[in-house]
Amino acid sequence: MYSLKIIKLYPIPFVPNRYYVATKIKIAFLLIIFSIFLLASCSSPSETNEKKKDLIIGSWEWCYSKLYWPSDSIFSPESVGYTEKRVFLEEKIVKIFRNDSLIYMYPYEVQYFQIDSNEAEGQLTIDDWTTAFFHVNSDTLIISTSHVDGPIEYFYRVE
Repeated sequence: MYSLKIIKLYPIPFVPNRYYVATKIKIAFLLIIFSIFLLASCSSPSETNEKKKDLIIGSWEWCYSKLYWPSDSIFSPESVGYTEKRVFLEEKIVKIFRNDSLIYMYPYEVQYFQIDSNEAEGQLTIDDWTTAFFHVNSDTLIISTSHVDGPIEYFYRVE
């Protein structure tokens, strides 16, 4: 009869040839080039933040305010009898003018949530105390403190 013989098989050692090595070098080179292009196309966070901060910097004239609590009310320079302007400086200082007279000057901080090419949304903190949400584009600034029963203020850029 037949007997079953067990044969041990050993794997053949892999010896790379020159075509295999050349292919691996080409792939590594292409990955390095791709990584360089990918990193070069990304802007650093500090550059992006500086571009965003430029959107709010400038002079803003108050148009009107909406107050939703305790009742719906709209206030404007005509209804309250004064004008108001906010000037955001690059030094992180906001100056508030009433009838062209400086009444307040506070430090401010900006934290952005969303940024597009010419508009941004985020959180504005004035004097480490007043926190508001805002939307800004090239000619309009909307500051909302409605989350704490405050007004929504509308401004337009004057400079």
